[in-house]
Amino acid sequence: MLGIAYVAVMAGVILIGPLGYPGYSSLHQHISEMGATGAPHGPTISALFIATSVLLIAFWLLFLRALPFSAMRTAGVILLAINGLGLLGAGVYACDFECARNDPSVAQQLHDLFGGLGYLSGVLGLFMLALGLRGLDGWSRLFPLVMICAGVAALSLPLIAPEFPWHGAAQRMLETAFMTVIVAVAMRLWRSSAR
Repeated sequence: MLGIAYVAVMAGVILIGPLGYPGYSSLHQHISEMGATGAPHGPTISALFIATSVLLIAFWLLFLRALPFSAMRTAGVILLAINGLGLLGAGVYACDFECARNDPSVAQQLHDLFGGLGYLSGVLGLFMLALGLRGLDGWSRLFPLVMICAGVAALSLPLIAPEFPWHGAAQRMLETAFMTVIVAVAMRLWRSSAR
């Protein structure tokens, strides 16, 4: 349920957050801009980013305990938990207004560092998780989905750079790839526990 709670809250922030931000464009602006210093609901959005990150970290660490040991799976899940830590750091250190890159504050620099490392860890984690699930009894059906999501995330990652005009859309594709895997894993865990 932690994974579903994470997806529900994060999707809510991504979809509903822009409604309270006049002029905000989900296609051309980063998600973090909704929680930035000076944004209309910045502190609330940042608090939601922090809360969802805790849910995400807990979800991946509990998932790790549900599987038989494999170095590949373990490394993948730990990297996905590190993605959660990166997002937590990015939530704690809100970016400057509109995540402006000219003369960035220390908070902006830390935001970019944590967020960037978190995303990179998450993309690598998806590939390793996919390979770790391949051939695992009861889980191998998720291999193609996780691998496709890993590919989408890898292709989206360089496009979230602010220089790309559609970086908001690219970031949402990246987040959708992560959330798709989380929902698939959570549903598989739920079916296992229901037996």
